[in-house]
Amino acid sequence: MLLSNRFVNWDAEEDRVLACLAKIREQTLNQEKALTHDQAWGSLKRSKL
Repeated sequence: MLLSNRFVNWDAEEDRVLACLAKIREQTLNQEKALTHDQAWGSLKRSKL
């Protein structure tokens, strides 16, 4: 098997695992406890260069 084929297979496996995790997270999401985008990220400020 070529090295590039191994990466393709790994990418496909990674996609399957991430899809499974997303499904579990979606099923266990509690909207009442979920934070808004601003609540989660609003306090972070980007440094100006």
